[in-house]
Amino acid sequence: MLRVLLVAGLLALSSAAHSKESSPREAENKAEASQSEQAKGDTLQQAPAPFPFWMTQRPVSPTINVYTAKHAGEERHCAEPKVWKEWGSFAVCRSWEWIDAERIIAIWTVILGIATCALGIATWRLWRSTEQLVRGAEDTSERQLRAYLSASPFWIFKFDKNTPIAVKFKIANHGATPAHDMSSISTVHVWPYPLPGDWPIEPPPPVGETWSKSTVYSDTPAIGQATMGRALSLEEIRDLVQDGATKRVYVLGVVRYYDIFKKKIRTTRFCRSVTPHFLGKAARGETFENQDGVFEMTPRHNDSD
Repeated sequence: MLRVLLVAGLLALSSAAHSKESSPREAENKAEASQSEQAKGDTLQQAPAPFPFWMTQRPVSPTINVYTAKHAGEERHCAEPKVWKEWGSFAVCRSWEWIDAERIIAIWTVILGIATCALGIATWRLWRSTEQLVRGAEDTSERQLRAYLSASPFWIFKFDKNTPIAVKFKIANHGATPAHDMSSISTVHVWPYPLPGDWPIEPPPPVGETWSKSTVYSDTPAIGQATMGRALSLEEIRDLVQDGATKRVYVLGVVRYYDIFKKKIRTTRFCRSVTPHFLGKAARGETFENQDGVFEMTPRHNDSD
């Protein structure tokens, strides 16, 4: 047992001594490796730039000084003109002497600025012209496609002292597209003939009621009716149907609608007077429709937008 313990102690002492000897050697090896790497780096950094083998000395980078302007005291080579014919060549010669690189750059900079301004103005004018062209095309397309309504009376109902005068009128669409939300208001009045220039012929708006609205297509006209607010007496009827009467029966109205673009409300106004001859026929109970000379257009209140 004692022998075993002695052998183990000797082995432990020998291993400790071996580790102490190896650690200084490893440190020395590491130091030598770092010194060799540093020496290699210094060698790479200090290596001169390569140049051709036939050159015995390393080339030096040249230094170039550029002076673009005229030198002070530089001699002028333009001869003074002696006669007026030499002034042209003298002016050209002095111009060439005056011009140098800096002045050429300045001149071309000014020319470039002027050309840029001119190009900007031309571009702006082109944009304005294009915009006006587009607007004109849109307006033309709108005028070609929108609805146009007209209103004209065509029928008079028979009337007497107990029955007020009533007139039918037709609302026709002359455009290529329908008229939407169409509404109309109309009335019948007895006014002087001819109408004075300042006579108020605008029909009053409806009170306490809502206008009925409909769609008018280009192939289907709408029919409206205007009725007088009261019946005429026999004396009034005799005055209206005689030749040279100073008063007439007028039928007038306003038509409002939207076209397919619906930018604003379109308006059509109409006003016609009934000629005494046909008014007398209606008073006697005769019927007629779409005959020439029944209705006469007034100078005002016959327009549309």
